[in-house]
Amino acid sequence: MLHLDGSAHAFDTLRIAPGLSRAEQDRGDGADDCEEPRELEGIGGQQSAMGSGSFPVSALRYLTDALVQSLYHYQRIDRRGDGAVARLADGQVAGKISDQLIPLPPDHEAFEETLRAQLKRHIVERCIYGVDIDQLAVELGRMALWVETMDRTLPFGFLDHKLKVGNALVGSWFDTFQEYPAMAWEREGGDGNHDRFVHHFHDITATRGKKAGKTERKGDLWTSAIKVRKTDVQSQMIDILSGQLRLGENEPILDVRDELANILEQLHGLPVHDTEARTRLYEEKILNNPRYHVLKGRMDLWCALWFCPGDKIDAAPMPVEFAKPSNEAIQIGEMVALEQQFFHWELEFPDAFTPSRTGFDGLIGNPPWEIQKPNSKEFFSNIDPLYRAYGKQEALAKQTEYFTNSAEDEAAWLTYTANLKARSNWVKYAGCPFGDTVHQVDDGKRKHDLNLGGRGRDSFAESARLHTKWRKRRDSNPCFADRAHAFLHQGSADLNTYKMFLEQGHALLREGGRLGMIAPSGIYTDKGSTNLRELFLGACDWQWLFGLENRLGIFDIHRSFKFCAFIIQKGGQTKTIRAAFMHRNVDDWAEGERCVLAYPREQIEEFSPHSKAILEIRSNHDLRVLQKIYANGALLGEEGTSGWGMKFSTELHTTNDSRLFPPINKWLEGGYVADEYGHWIRGPWRDFSGSPDILTRISRMNH
Repeated sequence: MLHLDGSAHAFDTLRIAPGLSRAEQDRGDGADDCEEPRELEGIGGQQSAMGSGSFPVSALRYLTDALVQSLYHYQRIDRRGDGAVARLADGQVAGKISDQLIPLPPDHEAFEETLRAQLKRHIVERCIYGVDIDQLAVELGRMALWVETMDRTLPFGFLDHKLKVGNALVGSWFDTFQEYPAMAWEREGGDGNHDRFVHHFHDITATRGKKAGKTERKGDLWTSAIKVRKTDVQSQMIDILSGQLRLGENEPILDVRDELANILEQLHGLPVHDTEARTRLYEEKILNNPRYHVLKGRMDLWCALWFCPGDKIDAAPMPVEFAKPSNEAIQIGEMVALEQQFFHWELEFPDAFTPSRTGFDGLIGNPPWEIQKPNSKEFFSNIDPLYRAYGKQEALAKQTEYFTNSAEDEAAWLTYTANLKARSNWVKYAGCPFGDTVHQVDDGKRKHDLNLGGRGRDSFAESARLHTKWRKRRDSNPCFADRAHAFLHQGSADLNTYKMFLEQGHALLREGGRLGMIAPSGIYTDKGSTNLRELFLGACDWQWLFGLENRLGIFDIHRSFKFCAFIIQKGGQTKTIRAAFMHRNVDDWAEGERCVLAYPREQIEEFSPHSKAILEIRSNHDLRVLQKIYANGALLGEEGTSGWGMKFSTELHTTNDSRLFPPINKWLEGGYVADEYGHWIRGPWRDFSGSPDILTRISRMNH
């Protein structure tokens, strides 16, 4: 079991022991029985974005309680002379807990405390994993677990192989990194609308039309370079898959992975108090292992193509060079990997991704809730503290001023936007990086994201043939994780990190594993989360949805904000969700069974057939009322003859239409004057000295 919010109830709902189905949970099977110690020992739980380490510590406490209870329940504690031993897996003596006996007899008053201390170290070693992009957060997590083990003799670094630094959202997989990611070049290289260029531009000479022979200066040099690279990649992939070009041999993945897994097994087998031996083994056999670094370098290079800096695009490897990259290409991969902190799950945690185990038993956390799009106010406020006070058009003029004064500021802005555009392209195509997704275009014809068939009449058929050939080659590559890698369910709305973490978490679970997260209420209401809801409803058992309001300041965010704790189990389909909404006290979650109602999936699809939004209801009475309302009315967004025929569109937008809202000086310079009613009118005006009463003025005008 793993935790969601630290309460015992949250762990009870996140039961991940093998073989306990949703139907068995609903019947109450196993609810009052302990899991076998060997099953608890085999649990692997992970947290991305660890923060202060409170989640792993709470998970450790709960797993320790469960394991102690299980040992007593199944009578797996044996007296040995003046001490005792605990038996876990299949009833055998658990030598890996410690190389020494528990130095107290089972009836000693301090025995359980000593037992818990040993079990905690064993659980941390076998069950807890964590990743965070922030080095400080990882150090805090390590320290929190170190303190929780209650053994001051253990040095601070004994968790280096369990809690790691890295970008949990960006990494490659064994079945993909050896194939060229053609869709990496679908991105922009900077600011596609960059028309305030000063130092960053290129000249284009028109070859056709009325402007033939004329040279025009345009900004965003990097995007133009990417367009050229994209065309060359397409051409080379056609030649490779047609047999006209030959690639090098693939990397020996299995040998390296098995070697790393065996080393970690040796590490697990060493006594946790033998820190010097554990540190030496980890540094010599993994951190300084040349085969590990070669494999990691190739996986880094695959990711680096998606985030290649604009000034390095020409040096990035093409498909024909990818199997045997140049030293310069490898250096680019190392540089980008250092900046982006790529994290390759199968490589870093080979004991969690094995032929018989395709991921973690459970994932928990509270991921960041951040929109991933360029924010000019945030960026330029670092240059000019008054920038936020400027209107849109004035701010654009200021940007040109900044760029004129500093070429570095212009380059920094383009690098900033390029990184976000690259991240957006990563989320859009990382789950289908080879362009074999089929779309139907306006004329009814089908096409692949990467057209490998040229422009002839049978182009789609030829493209499909080559994509099938390429797919068969990829399918022969080994994979120890779910082959349906993230991201495929992010929708078309603005990128939000919480949605990315949720889908990545789902992909990292084994079949039957559970995901427990805290997320904004948008996960069950926003149209932009429709694809994720369809995944959780149609390919998972969505077990819990507990909605909370921030009126009492649970989080340090606006008091009107809503969020939820939810739990899904990977695999199967959702029939009903245990749901509750509009709670304000987080302690209500500890008594969730008393608060929730059964929310049938059929009602979700009836109330919101297109977006699958989940309406907030408090009782079964509310549910019956809604059923009557929806049964006798037409939905606003309903399509067809029975619907309202409504279409939604955007009117004036203060940002996108900012050119229509120039500063007041522009109106004055144009001859506009405000009358007494606030209307700005241009004309031959003169002062009026008559009555200020509008009725009297109209009467005089009529005479």
